Amino acid sequence: MASALHDTDPYLWTQQQAALLKAGRWSEIDADLVAEEIADMGNEIRNACFSFIRRILEHLLKLQHSIQQDPRDHWRTEVATFRVDLKDRLTRSIENQIDLGKLYPQAVRLAVTALGRQEPAFARQLPAECPWTLEQILDDDFWPV
Repeated sequence: MASALHDTDPYLWTQQQAALLKAGRWSEIDADLVAEEIADMGNEIRNACFSFIRRILEHLLKLQHSIQQDPRDHWRTEVATFRVDLKDRLTRSIENQIDLGKLYPQAVRLAVTALGRQEPAFARQLPAECPWTLEQILDDDFWPV
């Protein structure tokens, strides 16, 4: 029954499982699904951190290499917002899993997709490897020259 509820009303299932945990009613807990959901929750937090880093990198690349002037304030606001959201979720164990060598090319694709048609030379200007450290990416006062 718990598995069926998990499929039809996952929210209600989580509330029921949490209540069972709090009450110490261990035999009634759907342990396999609870374990799966906990693992999924951790993966979602990690993936959100990776997404924020990609978006920060994308906007830093635009700020440093785009010739456009009008969207600059918006890009800076986006970077500031993504930094706040990233710091709300980032933990030491997630930080240890960050691979800028993997995230940076993805950010380049996002930036090129956003600006490639308007600025044909944009993609050719971008560094092959990430020019910033994680510390710079997280630093509220860091902005590319």
